Amino acid sequence: KNLNSISNKKVVVWYEQGLGDTLNFARYVLLLKKYTNQITFVVQDKLIKIIKNLDPDITIKNFNEAENDFFDYQIPLMSLIQKFDESLEQPFQCIIKLEENTKKIDFDPHNLQIAFAHSGNENYSRDHYRSIDISKFQNIFNQNNVHFYKLNNSNMSSLDPKYNKSITDLSHLDIYDIAIMLSKFDLVISTDTVFAHLCGILNINCVLLLSKNSDWRWFDDHKKTVWYKSIRIVKQKKLDDWDSVIILINRFLRLKSYTKKI
Repeated sequence: KNLNSISNKKVVVWYEQGLGDTLNFARYVLLLKKYTNQITFVVQDKLIKIIKNLDPDITIKNFNEAENDFFDYQIPLMSLIQKFDESLEQPFQCIIKLEENTKKIDFDPHNLQIAFAHSGNENYSRDHYRSIDISKFQNIFNQNNVHFYKLNNSNMSSLDPKYNKSITDLSHLDIYDIAIMLSKFDLVISTDTVFAHLCGILNINCVLLLSKNSDWRWFDDHKKTVWYKSIRIVKQKKLDDWDSVIILINRFLRLKSYTKKI
């Protein structure tokens, strides 16, 4: 009821919803530091190594690690926004920096290196509005002097096998291993998936492909988003018309590839 009541108390914040939501709203956990230095943030197993870089004073655990701990107060992650009376349309910026490690990819210096994620969790009720069948990308995959790296785990059966030579599948890697590679690519292209949020919070350039009926968090954003400075948006003008979006991306990559050759 009163934020002053948590002064110097043990507080636990636990994640809600998906991986992207945790990355998107993790910034609000930092506001608790104004009141207490005993903060535990419970996140999904896949994100622990990444979120541990959020702030050295915040303890990061999964549910199993935290279930036997004692806390004075608890709150779900997204309720922090209302508790602090924060504006969703003017959120403060939050960037995580990861340490480099030995994970490397041998890039051909003559080719443009593009990472992409075209789909999310198919069990999500609104997945139809954010995911794109990989066959829609065929015109992009047909470009010369460009190599692609698929980040998300997905079925590629609808893709003509001739394009497989242009794609390296990285979906088997841990999300942390992918995170430390992202800055090595010339560009990341993603639909509304965890990889877009990952690029945003790591301050890595990303083009976000949005449905006309996109998730509420993107508001009416068409080119930029208040959440992340490094993200640029290409949004459908007509519902379910991904072809026009892909045409724009195709033109952009042709220009980028030509510029790199020069």
